[in-house]
Amino acid sequence: MEEKKEQLNKEILSQIKEGKVEMKSRWFFVLRTLLGILGVFLLSLCLIFLVSFILFGLRKSGVALAPGFGPQGFILFAMSLPWMLILITAAFLAVLEILIRKYSFVYKKPILYSLIGVFVATTLITLLLPSFSLHNSIFRAYQPEVGDREADMPPIGRFYRGFGMPHPSDLLRGVVVDFSTGTLVIANENGVTSSVILNDFTKIFPGTDMGIGDELLIFGPRSTSGIIRAFGIREIRD
Repeated sequence: MEEKKEQLNKEILSQIKEGKVEMKSRWFFVLRTLLGILGVFLLSLCLIFLVSFILFGLRKSGVALAPGFGPQGFILFAMSLPWMLILITAAFLAVLEILIRKYSFVYKKPILYSLIGVFVATTLITLLLPSFSLHNSIFRAYQPEVGDREADMPPIGRFYRGFGMPHPSDLLRGVVVDFSTGTLVIANENGVTSSVILNDFTKIFPGTDMGIGDELLIFGPRSTSGIIRAFGIREIRD
């Protein structure tokens, strides 16, 4: 063992003398560490924003409530997930994992455990922060006026209302403007009305009021004539 150590030392010294090994100053390692910490910090902020934004979009659109209406609702939920944002979040998570695995408290752990740990920590921080209020304030700040075109909105407004907000065809959010036996008339945020047919299979969430002026989430397919046959209804109480 001692002979191998001595031989290794000789080889290292030989390579240093021949210029094959470049000596790095202490500040090089300090700077590299600081840049690594900065990278981890910025990536963590991006992850927190993306996770909170995805949760906000699902909650604001009503998609998050869809699984409560059985298999049809679960299928609607799965198809409405913002998969592009989820893939971007996964990419950021992978890069963050690569950065933090340089530290001893991480690289000794199995990669699956550290990935789960990072994801759980990010999600917990997101839930603890008042992120919904922040996103909702931005969303409301860019509420379009009547007659406004989406192309005229600032990029952040288009991002919040287009790319980040699910718009499933089988989900309608609106206010009750008329209600007769078995039929609701719902007006969306743009004032466009839709007729909603209720039947014996329509699941109405407990405590839901369906009076004039109540805001509802309607889950159900829309026919070619524009009539929605609801399989689920829930009142919105933001």
